Order: sequence, then C-alpha cells, then structure tokens
Amino acid sequence: MIVGLLEAGHTARKVSEDYGLYEGMIRRWKRESREKKGIFSDKSKPSLTPEEKEIRELRQQLREVEMERDSCTRILKKAVAATR
Repeated sequence: MIVGLLEAGHTARKVSEDYGLYEGMIRRWKRESREKKGIFSDKSKPSLTPEEKEIRELRQQLREVEMERDSCTRILKKAVAATR
C-alpha cells in the first residue's frame, strides 16, 4: 500500500506525515520493492537465491582484490617516482 502510493507519485515525506512513519523507512521499502518486486522476508530484506548470494559474495571479493591491486599500483608508482 505505501509503496503503491509512492509509485502513484506521492512523496516519501508526504506519506510519512500522513501515516506517521519514518521517511527513511518508507524509502527503504520503495528500494526493496524495486529490487525484489515487492517480495520481503521477515527481516524486511529481500530474500536471495543461492545464486544471488554467490554473486554478491563474488562481487565483494572482486572489490577487495581490485582495492588491493589499486593500492599496490599506487605504491609501485611512488617507488618508481622516488628512484628517478
């Protein structure tokens, strides 16, 4: 119902005032509704399939490896610059 109001053009602020809800909560519901097309788990987080969980974990690992690579690249550039 609340997400439907947002999709109909009402602002999160207006809905929060009308229904006495926190604006941040309403925005989270809207975001989660978009992510999972309105399907919520008991903890108000979209439930993930095993494949989606694996993808999430692999993306996290990739971000970590990319950060390590970038850090090493900066260190090497500084070392090369220092030896010139």
